[in-house]
Amino acid sequence: MHKTRLAIIRKSYRPDGGAERIIERMLSQLQHHYQLDISLITQEWKSDHDAAMNIIKLPKHGWTRTARFTNFIEETRSILQKHPFDIVQSHERVPGCQVYRAGDGVHKEWIDIRCKNSSRIKCKALRTSPFHRAVIDAERALFYHKNLKYVICISQQVKKEILFHYSNISPSRLRVIYNGIDLSRFRRSTEAQRQRTRTELGLHPDDFVLISVGSGFHRKGVATTLQALAETPAWKLIIVGKDKQQKRYQKLCDDLGLSKRVFFVGVQQDVKPFYAAADLLAHPALYDPFANVVLEAMACGIGVITSDKVGASEAISTGENGYVIPPGEHQQLCRKLTQCNNHDLLRQLGANARQTALYYTIERMTDSLDSLYASILEKQ
Repeated sequence: MHKTRLAIIRKSYRPDGGAERIIERMLSQLQHHYQLDISLITQEWKSDHDAAMNIIKLPKHGWTRTARFTNFIEETRSILQKHPFDIVQSHERVPGCQVYRAGDGVHKEWIDIRCKNSSRIKCKALRTSPFHRAVIDAERALFYHKNLKYVICISQQVKKEILFHYSNISPSRLRVIYNGIDLSRFRRSTEAQRQRTRTELGLHPDDFVLISVGSGFHRKGVATTLQALAETPAWKLIIVGKDKQQKRYQKLCDDLGLSKRVFFVGVQQDVKPFYAAADLLAHPALYDPFANVVLEAMACGIGVITSDKVGASEAISTGENGYVIPPGEHQQLCRKLTQCNNHDLLRQLGANARQTALYYTIERMTDSLDSLYASILEKQ
């Protein structure tokens, strides 16, 4: 029986990366449905799936960020020309793939958002940056390439952004497939688990506890969360993740008088104990095409406050399982936190959030991917 030769393109793997977890879930489930011969085209990969895949490792080279970006694309396209794959699915902006998963959203949109929050000089620097121009050029070439069959949009937000910025692409090529969550792994904690982590952090049983999860604090809106926290003294905050400018955020905590109410715990291989200790997730991101952390928190029975530039906000029913606010609006976040100073309300938000998360199964995601692959193979 002929095995389907599937190539997956992902530049590098981070153990805490949301996209990487989605790839692992996808491959694990698809192997139950198809006879797959999987090749991974990458520069760096550390995963339990190594034995089941042919790893095609590309060299890292280039003196500048732009050179490294363009070199990866050129090396990858060279590999694709040498190997006869049935399906090429890219998680990077590599023109010529058949399936592109737009997990990083639309770069033109991100630059527009950054310009709105920057000075005119900074905005001009962003728009003329060789790196950002290279990414946008690759993005445009990808969306308009003759080989492209489908784009996996991880939210309706991403689909709308692609159609807005690249209007020549046919809407029929854009498939919205939401990320799936491992509901057996992310589930409601016991009271003992909740109090164990709280005790380790020095939190009291009845404290109102907020959690922020994700590296790259600027994009995740951590400054907005800290500003809101400064005006809501009942709340404390756990920050899971890392940032190159972490000292700046710690100084902001000191300046706002938050040093005893904010806990930086770094990157965690297992974030569940910290979800267990929390009452709400704060994710007022400037831009996030989906945000797996929203689903993870909801699956753990935690309500969510997120921004309307987060794709996963499409899962939020305001006042039922969480709240949606504009990015950067710390006053609105402050009002929502004040409104949530009620343990009964928090429990209800959490219970409703868990019910919502039950819809976003890995099986639903992989069934949609199965349908996508089948439609490609039938046409070949």
